[in-house]
Amino acid sequence: MTESDAKSYEGFSFSEVKNTSIAADGSSVVEFYYTRNTYTLTFDAGEGEFDGGTKSVTKSFKYGEAVVAPTATRQGYGANWSTGDCPAENASYTVTWVPDENTSYFIIHFIETLDGNWSEKSVDRSTGHGKTGDLTACSESDAKSYPGFTLKEVKNVDINGNGSSQVSFYYTRNTYTLTFDAGEGEFDGGAKSVTRTLKYGATIEIPSACRQGYSASWSGVPNVCPAENAAYTVTWIEGNATRYAIKHFVEDLDGGWTERTEDSGTGQGKTGSMTTCADSDAKSYRGFSFSEVKNTSIAADGSSVVEFYYTRETYTLTFDAGEGEFEGGKKTVAKDFKYEAPVEIPFANRPGYSASWTGVPNLCPAENATYTATWDVSENTPYKIKHFLMDVDGRNWTERTEDESSGHGMTNAHTTFTESDAKSYTGFVFYEVKNTTISADGSSVVEFYYRRNYYTISFVAEGGTFETGTTVNAAGNATVNVIYGGTVTAPNVTRIGYEVSWPTFETCTGPKTYTATWTPRTDTPYTVEHWRQNANDDEYTLKDSDKQTMTGTTGAWTKAKVKGATGFVLKGSIEQLEIAADGSTVVKIYYDRKTFEITFDAGDGVFLGAGENGEDISSFTKTYRYYQKTPALTPFKDGFVATWSPKDPKNQNVTANTTYSVTWEAGTEEANYSIQHFQEAVDGTYEKPKLKETKSGLAGSMTKLTESDAQVYTGFSVDRIENIPITKDGKAVAKIYYKRNICKLTFNAGEGRFSDGSNVLVLEGRYGAAVPIEVPTRDFWKCTAWFTESSTAHLDPKFGTASSDIKTFPPESKTYEAKWDATFKLSAAVDDKGNDVLSKFSTKWETVIEVHDQDFYLSGGSNPRWLSAKPTIVGCRFYHVDATTQNDEEHYNSFWGTNAKVDLVNHKISGTFYGQKMETQLSEDYNAITFTIPCKGLYTEKGGFLGLGKGNPFGKSGSYTLTFTRK
Repeated sequence: MTESDAKSYEGFSFSEVKNTSIAADGSSVVEFYYTRNTYTLTFDAGEGEFDGGTKSVTKSFKYGEAVVAPTATRQGYGANWSTGDCPAENASYTVTWVPDENTSYFIIHFIETLDGNWSEKSVDRSTGHGKTGDLTACSESDAKSYPGFTLKEVKNVDINGNGSSQVSFYYTRNTYTLTFDAGEGEFDGGAKSVTRTLKYGATIEIPSACRQGYSASWSGVPNVCPAENAAYTVTWIEGNATRYAIKHFVEDLDGGWTERTEDSGTGQGKTGSMTTCADSDAKSYRGFSFSEVKNTSIAADGSSVVEFYYTRETYTLTFDAGEGEFEGGKKTVAKDFKYEAPVEIPFANRPGYSASWTGVPNLCPAENATYTATWDVSENTPYKIKHFLMDVDGRNWTERTEDESSGHGMTNAHTTFTESDAKSYTGFVFYEVKNTTISADGSSVVEFYYRRNYYTISFVAEGGTFETGTTVNAAGNATVNVIYGGTVTAPNVTRIGYEVSWPTFETCTGPKTYTATWTPRTDTPYTVEHWRQNANDDEYTLKDSDKQTMTGTTGAWTKAKVKGATGFVLKGSIEQLEIAADGSTVVKIYYDRKTFEITFDAGDGVFLGAGENGEDISSFTKTYRYYQKTPALTPFKDGFVATWSPKDPKNQNVTANTTYSVTWEAGTEEANYSIQHFQEAVDGTYEKPKLKETKSGLAGSMTKLTESDAQVYTGFSVDRIENIPITKDGKAVAKIYYKRNICKLTFNAGEGRFSDGSNVLVLEGRYGAAVPIEVPTRDFWKCTAWFTESSTAHLDPKFGTASSDIKTFPPESKTYEAKWDATFKLSAAVDDKGNDVLSKFSTKWETVIEVHDQDFYLSGGSNPRWLSAKPTIVGCRFYHVDATTQNDEEHYNSFWGTNAKVDLVNHKISGTFYGQKMETQLSEDYNAITFTIPCKGLYTEKGGFLGLGKGNPFGKSGSYTLTFTRK
């Protein structure tokens, strides 16, 4: 029997038939087997969500199996699923949400602030409960009682399932009336009382009340408005220092009185009492005599005045006619005048002469006096006075004949006119006066000259720019000086995007400002940019070909238009802009890419890792933008080879809705595949494969690489392995990734310090990454190298690692110790004949002296002095050979010389120099040391051997003097 003989059962599929031999006794049984089908059930969370935030979940169940819905949540609701047993088909279920009966909400109380806003009384916040979705039922009876406030309203709300709903109570701030009574005084404007309407808690400003001679006192007035209406009355306190005025009056010539205000003063006393000014308080005025003082009662309003009076004295002035005489033939005349009265000189006559009174004042002095006349020749000879105005050309002059006049003076005398005698002409200023000698015939002319004014004419660019070289004031306006009556001409001015025009220019009559008027140009350029959405992100890109230059009227709106392109649609609308005069306006138009639905169907296979959470899925549909690249998918069905229809979607440009399907063919043959090994770069990315290998396996099966297939790379460890299905075309590539090791470098600076103040610096980084090493600091020392643990036994620098050589992180962690060199060097070196060998000495090897600035000495002069009396250590660094042979191939032991100690008190230096122990008395100059080189040769700084005759800077053993000075 075959499958065609099988039954059809709902929810089951034929599996197999077991045929048998037919027994004679009829006991044979043919058995048909049917497997229970599996169906996909989709669960929709509706307004809720499943774990991970998803809105729907699919699960597989066998036919008739009890369906258990996944857990869905929605705040404030309970989930109700109607499922039952799995049906004989794929099906969908949607949850029913049942509102909770005890969902919480907040009850908040807000009081009005003084500025009209609202402030929560957080201490009174509470919580209520009700059914999700119902309206809260708070009422006025649930309100709080706040002094100075009145409930305004309560705002109930629908109860949100997430417990965020808030019922708000609002309380308005009460307003109260405060009355202020001035009593016997008054407020501004003469009011006897003032009322203030204030909100509860507002600051109280007491109105200003006054009563002359008294001070106001307010008691019981709080700083802020109370929660009730209130009235307050001022208390007046009598003043003990009420002021009054003191004035002094001198007699006028007409018998009246004038106050000498410069001598006015004030006094003070008790309101209502009598002033007590006396004669002894009077002033002394020349030409006046004290008359009386008038005291008065002190008024509370300060209006009282004490008055002092002084009468004017009379004096006799005598006039002597000398060689002339007065009317009636008198030789003298005496006249009485009050002090400062105008002095009237009596007429005196002498034929042919004119009288001159020297020393006679205009006003009567404060004493009796006598004056005598002197007689001069005639001073009445005539002459002409003329006035000349400058012409507009600035060079010639024209007489103002209508202003010609005559003058008189002494014959042969020289006129003495000055600028004060000049006339005033609009637009002109006095230039000069030409005086003359008065001729007896009356022909002399005095000439006045007036030059024309120059006025500053200003030009306001009103947004324009004046050409280079134009005079501009602090306000940025151009200025031109124009002569009075001259022609005004504007300077050149430009403004991008506009044409200039000026008001009609007038003949110059004074300073004036002209303002430019600008007319927008109609050919001002602007740019239109067409930005197109990128295929693989939400950004937009502008190509040079999508830039347009257009023109329009400055200040008008642009007229940008859509530029069509396949696969793109306009985003939103075009935002037209005002056209900037400088051509800088840019209108940006954005285009979104069209989207298409791309479906990937693996049939009864799966796409490896293609799910949203990296799970394997059999099919999915995804939205792609126009020309976005489709992904490289890995279809898999164990033992089967995939064939794409219509083609492999890897890196295909999306241009339409498309479905890519996979059909499966059982794998029957071996196929090659590649293994690529990727090393992590220093920046954390993976570059090109380090190695490629080729292996083989059954087409359609999965590669099975493990860490045993990985390579061994120094400084690297396996990060991950990507196994893939083997394709029959031999193009499958499995990948192994190697991450760089992370190591630590520890730098111990010893007595030095890094920038953070510590003496240990720990750096961590990937193998091969640059080491951001920091050089430590130490006063008077320099870090010249770092020693590793393996090199600390070797003190010669050639066994160390220079800091500049530690460039990248090694494969493993390491620790370094700092090597320090002192930073003061020899400044002089001489041999036993006095020859200077410092240059050789310094270039072949280096002795470095470490001294402290404050402890070294000043060299030069006949009496160098130490800067400090404290001893210091002078350290010498050198390399010394203690072997006796000169075989260059032998290894010579190298060691450090010990520090030498300087005793500044006894002027002595002791220690080990170049392997020789010595104790030397310093010279009086404190700067010379004599020592003997006992060795056969020296090492250089870099470790090279210097035998005698092979670069020894001194040439031979012997005594040498080194002179030490500050570097």
